[in-house]
Amino acid sequence: GELAADRVTQYLQGIPTPVLGLATGSSPLRLYEELARRVQAGTLDVSHGLGFALDEYVGIDPGHPESYRSVITREVVERLGMTPELVHVPSYDGDPETAERLG
Repeated sequence: GELAADRVTQYLQGIPTPVLGLATGSSPLRLYEELARRVQAGTLDVSHGLGFALDEYVGIDPGHPESYRSVITREVVERLGMTPELVHVPSYDGDPETAERLG
């Protein structure tokens, strides 16, 4: 987590609007924990950054606790002090044709 956070922090230095790809699952949790520690320590600020989740379950309500939107909000947005409106998660509108196009 620390090594990955070092890389991310180094990459974000000097970027006026950082852009982060956000994954769910257990793999990135240590990275997110370390980034949150740095935010709390005042050595990192991603509040103005853009976030893009990589995927979402088809047909799940965005408010469901296991939706990627909920997980990203809980594990990343809130912990890193990101602006929720700047974090984007794919959505599904309930239309079967949309689900077919999404694969």
